[in-house]
Amino acid sequence: MKVVIASHNAHKAEEICRLFDGFSLNIAWYNYATFEVEVEPIENAQTFAENALSKARFAVEHTGLPALADDSGLEVAALGGEPGVHSHRWAGDTSDAERNQLLLKRLGTAEDRSARFVCAMALVLPAGHYALTSGEIHGLITSEPRGGHGFGYDPIFLIPSLGATFGELSPTEKNAWSHRARAAQHMAPLLKGLLSYA
Repeated sequence: MKVVIASHNAHKAEEICRLFDGFSLNIAWYNYATFEVEVEPIENAQTFAENALSKARFAVEHTGLPALADDSGLEVAALGGEPGVHSHRWAGDTSDAERNQLLLKRLGTAEDRSARFVCAMALVLPAGHYALTSGEIHGLITSEPRGGHGFGYDPIFLIPSLGATFGELSPTEKNAWSHRARAAQHMAPLLKGLLSYA
């Protein structure tokens, strides 16, 4: 079965493929590059779930294949839940490193450094059937970036029980803990069931 990952983010697409490797789903994964999809869907929803569904439906429309999308982000308690659903666009057209520095500057010396990563994952079939799952992980924001792995806010998100940021974990280690991995675990059986209708 062919499924397209609805993302232009190569790091995210690669991570999603790895997450489903162990579920024996017999899926051939494709990305936007295969179909030369260069346009982006409009992400103006108020929730991660709505954005994930919108992105998956957009991918179905442009490829004709079942599509899997996720929308994820970081919610920082002391910033009132920001950057939230606007995580990627929160600081405008900037690099990951610049976004991390802006967040650390905004947070300053706040005592409450609690945060959570949230992921909503959506599968949409060309016939219109869909499934939604979610996952999250709680942690703390560090005072400075740590580690060279991962992407996005990974280097400043600390998992206290590990004493390490996502940026310090290998891809395999991150996939054992991440919000995206938890959403994928919930999605795997639904993916297998729904694709039988495709």
